Amino acid sequence: DRSSAASDVYKRQIVISGVNNNDKITAADGTIDLLSGVNYAGTVTAPGFTASNNITAASINVGNDIQVGNAGIITATNLELAIPTSRRNFFINGGMYVAARGTVTGLNAGGFGGPDHIKLVNNLGIFTVSQGNENESPRSEGFTYCYKLNCTSASGPSASNYVYLHHEFSGYDLQLLRYGYTNPHPITISFWAKSNKTGNFTVTFRTVAGVNRLISKVLTISDTNWNFYSVTFVGDTSAVNVTAGGAYILEIWLDGGSNYTGGTVQTSWSAKDNADRGAGSTLNIASSTSNYFYYTGLQVELGTVATPFEHQLYQWYEHECYRFFYHPNRSSDVLELHGMGHRVADTLGAVVQAYPWPRQMRATPTVSFDDNNGNSNRFAVNGSNNTTYFNQSLSLQQNDQGIMGAFQYPHGLTGISENESFRLWAYNFKAEAEF
Repeated sequence: DRSSAASDVYKRQIVISGVNNNDKITAADGTIDLLSGVNYAGTVTAPGFTASNNITAASINVGNDIQVGNAGIITATNLELAIPTSRRNFFINGGMYVAARGTVTGLNAGGFGGPDHIKLVNNLGIFTVSQGNENESPRSEGFTYCYKLNCTSASGPSASNYVYLHHEFSGYDLQLLRYGYTNPHPITISFWAKSNKTGNFTVTFRTVAGVNRLISKVLTISDTNWNFYSVTFVGDTSAVNVTAGGAYILEIWLDGGSNYTGGTVQTSWSAKDNADRGAGSTLNIASSTSNYFYYTGLQVELGTVATPFEHQLYQWYEHECYRFFYHPNRSSDVLELHGMGHRVADTLGAVVQAYPWPRQMRATPTVSFDDNNGNSNRFAVNGSNNTTYFNQSLSLQQNDQGIMGAFQYPHGLTGISENESFRLWAYNFKAEAEF
């Protein structure tokens, strides 16, 4: 059954052999609305498609949504999708599963802590960041962890103050957005959040490689419950460098002075002006020590629709987070390296084993450690006589794949003999390769 009138809405089964350019199925609302199903050999082409039963076709090409009733099934020889069905979340720890650094207190100049790959940037107030458990997260929505930001020392903003959450992406990771070309892709950012503070907070997406531009939207917290938020930003026609370094930044603005909040909310792409970055934010998270902001389920994805959060296995999140931060999973975060006393000609030296990172890191990491005796970047050495000596110095050779070992002539280590093994202990060891 077919009518040439664009206002006709088909509500019965349609069986045809094909559709050509002059033979289209249309409806008043621009969609095909069928109650019993579709079964034909041609291609389904429509802005949107709604059916309460099965859809069977040789090819399905739909510009927006395909909606099928609870009992419906979509069967097609070729189903063309505009967005990926898996690995669509560009942010690697959106479920807040991994929190390798643990709770970090006293943040008055920003830093990482709590769930991995999220940085607090602040010069206002003092905060504690930590990982919330299932009793502090929107468990009914499938989340057992969250990022917790708690104000522990309050302060009101002066013009140059700021508090925001920083998430960074490489030019390689988001190159499929096609910024700089005729039809750049939109991007949708969604998450769950709660706070005891009501008011507005600002979500800003920035490009920082080759161009410095931004686009923003203001969101509102009106109660103390967990609420779902989503923002869609159109693509930008200004090109962004394809680089392994940081190229895109997502900022969630929670407080700030007029230098960062006194501008205009830029709802279309514009040149970066610091006053615009947090424009519209009135939450004032640093105004009281009772203030908090929790969030989870952060998803950054291609397209204009906030799809259900893409949960992954914990080991996947952990593996991806190792690209940016690693510490040994043992007491006192101690890294143990083994070495041997070694003589070259008349010089007694030391050679040390290689130690690979769990995965290749984003770049050669910055490492930090101590000897468990108050000396930074110094080792504790346990030699062949089983005596431990502190404040020992030895240069490691590391890159993005791991510690490639070390050799030192003369070694300068206490308690090391020729042809005898020793252990180097580096306590509170951390390797960081964040942007």
